[in-house]
Amino acid sequence: MAILGEARDKALWVGPVDEIVLLHHDILGHARQSLDNAIRIGEILSQVKGAVKHGEWLPWIKEFAPFSIKTAERYMACFENKEKIANLTNLTDAYILVLPNASNGAEPQQLHEPNFHSQAVRLEQNLVGLFTHYLQRRPLKSWRTEEIYDLLSSLKPLSEVVTQLESELGTRNDLPASYRSQNAN
Repeated sequence: MAILGEARDKALWVGPVDEIVLLHHDILGHARQSLDNAIRIGEILSQVKGAVKHGEWLPWIKEFAPFSIKTAERYMACFENKEKIANLTNLTDAYILVLPNASNGAEPQQLHEPNFHSQAVRLEQNLVGLFTHYLQRRPLKSWRTEEIYDLLSSLKPLSEVVTQLESELGTRNDLPASYRSQNAN
């Protein structure tokens, strides 16, 4: 009751109540929008699955989706059961309603189960952000030679992985034209 202080006049309580109601409705609106987005993603995924040849669905998910096949299945279940979940306001309740064994408590339900690609992207963003932040506070010119050498040595395995990936990519015939033109030597 710190926000209300020692107020005895209930008329003074209206301000906090109005704000709480407003914020609550805002949360429900965002939750509903998330559910609508999940239904739409499910619709798109269902269309793609119907369009790709047998055996191409899982590779398509692995290559293009920033989430796992399990998450794709959850999105599609939301689309397939959109009438059942029309009055819900969150994804967890939707998953419990439309997925078998979703409410048995065996596994917590999540909107997104990271796959290797999404984890790598997140790590890269964190690493770049960390370096950018650190270099703003302490420019490279102020680093001792040993510090630069140690960091470079630590990052060397990453450059070896990049070289491996670039080499493998060079053997592929199905590269997008944009990649070929970008990396033409």
